[in-house]
Amino acid sequence: MKRLVGFYMLIALLNSVSLFAMFVSPVEAAAAVIIRDNHTGFIEDLGRYFIVGEVENIGDVTATNIWIWATLYNSSGEVVATPSNEIMMMFLLPGRKSPFGVLLWDTTKSAMVHHYTLDVTFSPYPQGRQQGLDIVSSSSYIDETDLKHVNGTVRNIGSQTATYVYVMATCHNETGYVVDVHYTFPGMTIAPGETDSFDMPFVRRDRALLTAWWDLAVESDEYEMIPEFPFSICVYALIAASSIIIVARKRKF
Repeated sequence: MKRLVGFYMLIALLNSVSLFAMFVSPVEAAAAVIIRDNHTGFIEDLGRYFIVGEVENIGDVTATNIWIWATLYNSSGEVVATPSNEIMMMFLLPGRKSPFGVLLWDTTKSAMVHHYTLDVTFSPYPQGRQQGLDIVSSSSYIDETDLKHVNGTVRNIGSQTATYVYVMATCHNETGYVVDVHYTFPGMTIAPGETDSFDMPFVRRDRALLTAWWDLAVESDEYEMIPEFPFSICVYALIAASSIIIVARKRKF
């Protein structure tokens, strides 16, 4: 009797699993680009309103054709202008971030801006992108005019020549807000296995004074940047290594 009860319970369980499977569809891969909430807007040196920030691909498919659409309002809530711009990276791999800048060229309208809203549009790029560029070194210095620069070296570790290579910087203040963005072209091409240097001036001096740290990224027509190991991974690796040493010492004695 107990065997029969167990048999019927097994049949009921299998039926419930089958019924559950009927209602569960497989998850499809998708790109999902969001605007991070650390963007800022300001009047730059020439009197134009400039919005800077970051987008992030939180999906699992590469995205491209990513545009930021801004709506600028005056203090009464009336629309002043609707500028837009493509983000600074052509392609955004899953888990990656990219800086963006949206500029209102009209100085008269810029002086009227009180607040703004942002929207983002993008297209999935399921074929993905190769990773073949590496920023092997970087540093900063102040030139004779007291202008801050970031310089460094880019290496092409891919198998084909990298063309239209350019480096971007996302500048953050002490609390993590984006206060400026910059870019520079280290050279038109970098052959496989070769390096090229870049020098990027932080041309908006007042924003440079607000900059506490910055992120660098590099891209070309052929390649994306090879990611660096996150700091947290390095910490966990050190903790794991320390634990192994401690265990080994305990076993030894």
